[in-house]
Amino acid sequence: MEEGNSKISTTFIGYHGTSVENACKIIDTGFLPSQNHDEWLGHGVYFFIVGISCPKSNAEEWAKNQAWDNNKRCCKYKEYSVIQAEINVQRHLDLTTTDGLVVFNEVRGHLINNLEKKKRMSW
Repeated sequence: MEEGNSKISTTFIGYHGTSVENACKIIDTGFLPSQNHDEWLGHGVYFFIVGISCPKSNAEEWAKNQAWDNNKRCCKYKEYSVIQAEINVQRHLDLTTTDGLVVFNEVRGHLINNLEKKKRMSW
């Protein structure tokens, strides 16, 4: 392989927790990246992978927690599902490594500083 032209890919087995209704849609049409303004690391599709704890249990807990609607004080859904997916990526941020956490904390710090500047400017 020529240096600079090679793209190394990594394959993960990931677990995605969601409602049964959403799981059926995902199976039919594929994953759609979330576009919510409050995503942890921006728009995208989020998975739990093998690392510090059990990814299947983490996805299950996530699905259960996401069912709760704070505004309406009730569950949005009662049945949840965990989808196992094979994920092939060329770039990823691995938060189970020291290097990944360093990058995350640098980006987080910049975002917090930018938000604080915007907040001060709006006063």
